[in-house]
Amino acid sequence: MMPGSALLRFNARKALKGHWQTALLTAFTAGLFVTVFQVAFLPRLNNTAADFLSLIGQGDSIEAFISQMDWAQWIPVLVLYAVSLVFTPALDMGMSVYYLLRLEDKAAAFRTLFCRMGIFFKALVLNLLINAKILLWGAGAMAVFIWPIYLVPGFMSGLALWLANLAPIAALAAGGMAYYRHVLAPIVMAEFPAFTVKAAVRFSKRYMRGRKKSFFLTQLSFAGWFALSLLLSGVLTELLGDVISLAAGLFADLALSVYMRATYTSFYKTVRNTHPEAENS
Repeated sequence: MMPGSALLRFNARKALKGHWQTALLTAFTAGLFVTVFQVAFLPRLNNTAADFLSLIGQGDSIEAFISQMDWAQWIPVLVLYAVSLVFTPALDMGMSVYYLLRLEDKAAAFRTLFCRMGIFFKALVLNLLINAKILLWGAGAMAVFIWPIYLVPGFMSGLALWLANLAPIAALAAGGMAYYRHVLAPIVMAEFPAFTVKAAVRFSKRYMRGRKKSFFLTQLSFAGWFALSLLLSGVLTELLGDVISLAAGLFADLALSVYMRATYTSFYKTVRNTHPEAENS
């Protein structure tokens, strides 16, 4: 029987006690490539969207907008995206190793973050595979509801509308199911770097069988912290201004992400202890 989310969170806090500085630095560094990409991407995206709406509002065609675009500005963004895509999964696994060591009350330094760079290609393949499966499961579920509307002549309009409204819900449900089936695969590979991608996925599916609800409730248990973070951000914006509130919000998000990841790793360790065959493999 799985322990409750309160006990998993307690284990996470116990593991992080006295080590928050290193944990925060590790998490910040692991997400640095993604953060830099977002900083470069979002302003360009907003400017491009504003230019598009302005030109369309003036009566110009989409072809004219495309011909006037400065494509060179997107080259650095694409390079940053490629770097993030390649190296972040391996750094993420190194972060999982850090949490695994801390939960076992073992020494874990900042350099632990880079301990899985040797399998960065397998980490990348696993990450791409998981995201592809989530996308395909979602797209497949949506297609099941949408295809009768287009393939069956004279399909009943009321039923067609009903199916069209259900399609996004079905896509989210199917994608969510795929996510929960594979959610532990990166931690499995982090702990057992010799595993193949297929083996990591297989053990994740086995570990999550009958435990998807428990993991979901563990995630849901952080809803109050998210609400508190939003409330704090709003109060600081009113009292101290946008810059300080943004900095405080980013720090709060980072601390919460550390707490959550440590809790999820505690979930994994609890499950794996009931399936010792992974270690024997």
